[in-house]
Amino acid sequence: MDRITSRRELFILKHDELNTLYVNVDTTTQEGIARAKSLDLVPSEIVNVIGTSLIYDIMQLFSPSHRGRFCTIMRNPVDRASELYEDWKLRQNDPNLQIRAFIESTDYQDNFLTRSLTNVPNDILTTDDLGLAKDILQKKFVVGLSERMEESFERFEKYFGWNDLTNSKPEKCLRHSLQMGSLPESPTVSVEDLPDFISLNKFDLDLYYFAEELFERQADLI
Repeated sequence: MDRITSRRELFILKHDELNTLYVNVDTTTQEGIARAKSLDLVPSEIVNVIGTSLIYDIMQLFSPSHRGRFCTIMRNPVDRASELYEDWKLRQNDPNLQIRAFIESTDYQDNFLTRSLTNVPNDILTTDDLGLAKDILQKKFVVGLSERMEESFERFEKYFGWNDLTNSKPEKCLRHSLQMGSLPESPTVSVEDLPDFISLNKFDLDLYYFAEELFERQADLI
């Protein structure tokens, strides 16, 4: 990996195998975001895209003079929970673990999407939280859907001006990786366990259905 250019301790690296560039900060952790802020990542204009799941933490990098806009690929929350369950069994090295054990473990979090958007990681969610999550999604996000990946990418490219990346090698790799990582159409949870997932993730399911409607509405705006 070659160092391309630098700004104080902030610099760009090149990944030789993927032929793509990245910056020497990790915006997937709170510590990494704090470091990015201390190095003026956004004002430096050294990057065009920042990836993270820490929505409220990442906002501290922006200001009225350096604004940003979110884009996201939404997944059906039951399918997402199903995939996490299968991954959890692999990490526990026990394929016979029941889904109830996963739900009761510290690795499981209900209504992940709603909690992330409203910054309510642990408290009991209310319908007000759901309403706030919908409002944030509508006002701040360009929404994509996992089952309509190609159309979602085309929309992102058009909105953010990424059209010149359409045929680039890194962009093709990114598309391929996301498509390979798409969730199966049917959840792997049993019919008996499905009501538990639906009940535990009722806010996220409502938010996901809203995202599907928003995806259609945004087609006329982008």
